[in-house]
Amino acid sequence: MPLPSEAWNAQISLLTGMAAASMMLDAEIGVLRVLPSPQPGDLAKVRRIAAALEVPWPEGASYGDVVHGLDPKNPAQAAFLNESKILLRGSGYLSFNGEPPAMAEHSAVAAPYAHVTAPLRRLVDRYATETCLAIAAGEPVPGDIQAGLMDLPEIMSSTGRRAGPSSGPRSTSWRRSCCATGSAMTSTRS
Repeated sequence: MPLPSEAWNAQISLLTGMAAASMMLDAEIGVLRVLPSPQPGDLAKVRRIAAALEVPWPEGASYGDVVHGLDPKNPAQAAFLNESKILLRGSGYLSFNGEPPAMAEHSAVAAPYAHVTAPLRRLVDRYATETCLAIAAGEPVPGDIQAGLMDLPEIMSSTGRRAGPSSGPRSTSWRRSCCATGSAMTSTRS
C-alpha cells in the first residue's frame, strides 16, 4: 500500500514540472512534455470501459474529474485506470528556442508541463533543469544546452522505442548518442 508521502511527492513533482514549463515558456526557450487531446474514439472507448466496470462518470465530467475521484485500491477502479492509458497516446517532447509553440499543453495535466524531477534517469530532465537554472539566475542558457535542446525530442523518442534489453547495433548507437549528449551537458557545469 502506497504511503501518503508518495502521493505528496507526486504532487510536488507535478507542480515542479508545471512551474518549469511556465519558466521556459516565459523565457521562450526550453523543452516541454506535450500530450494532445484524446481522440474522440479513444475517449468513447474509455467511457464504455468505465460503464462496464461500473466506474461512475457523471454527465459533463471530464476524464480528469473522473480519475481524480478514483481509488486505485478498488479493483474495478484500478482496472479502469490501467485501461484508460490509451488516452495518453501521442505524448512526446517539444523543444523551442524563440516563440513558444502553439501546442504547449499536456492534456492529462491540462497545462504546460516539463520533465525536470528525474535527471539521473531521464536525459530530457537534465536539459530542462539546466535551462531553468539559467533562467532563474538571469543568465543566458549555455550554448551547449541550447544546441542540445533541439535534438532532444528525437533522442527521447528513439530511446523510448529502444528501451529494454540492449542488443545489436541500435543499442550501441543509442548509448553513443546519449553519452555524447550527456558529456556535452556535464561540460557546461563546473
